[in-house]
Amino acid sequence: MKKYLLISLLAWHCSVFAHDAWIEAEAEKYTVYYGHEKPEKYSAEKIKEIQVIDANNKAVPHKISSEAGKAVQIIPEGKPALFTLSFDNGFWTKNQQGKWENKPKSQVKKSIESSHALKFGKSIVLWNEFSHKPRGQRLEIVPLNASAPMANQAFAFQVFYDGEPLSKAVLTQNGKETKIVTDTQGKASLLLTTGKQRIGVEHRMPLIADSEADSLSLEANLWFVVE
Repeated sequence: MKKYLLISLLAWHCSVFAHDAWIEAEAEKYTVYYGHEKPEKYSAEKIKEIQVIDANNKAVPHKISSEAGKAVQIIPEGKPALFTLSFDNGFWTKNQQGKWENKPKSQVKKSIESSHALKFGKSIVLWNEFSHKPRGQRLEIVPLNASAPMANQAFAFQVFYDGEPLSKAVLTQNGKETKIVTDTQGKASLLLTTGKQRIGVEHRMPLIADSEADSLSLEANLWFVVE
């Protein structure tokens, strides 16, 4: 059985693990993106779960459209209010030349370091009484207010890891690291501007006696639009 030593990621500058996976809504088109500051190509097989929730907190039946070389599209059969995403970015290992390979360390000779990267996205497209309720993601950002955020105002939220508040977690905003860190209750706030917002957080844990990776990298994000 694997044992985990839990530590917060205060600074981890490897670009491989600074990537997010998230769902964007635009004119009733719902797209799964992967990337850092800009979307990049990805394998649809890395998407492990998508949930679509309506304004009554009920699951919405949906279909997935996946074409080679294109971002995955979600086609709901009803009106969505919220999406959740689970994305397994696989194992990443640094080789002797300092380059990262999308393989476990068992497949890379004389590896320097290795990590298993898991990503959790949550997108709010319609704010309602359920918007500030936790969805049970392993790493999750939860708004502290159910009302739609406004531009030039502070947006308060709380970060949870395995259902418990996560302190000392460094936040990102639209792919860029901020100087904002969660407090002892996992709470923090950010000033918002008009347009698309993607707030992110990372949490890293060493893996003990694991043959495939040295650490587990978790990343979560919360996406929404400020009018």
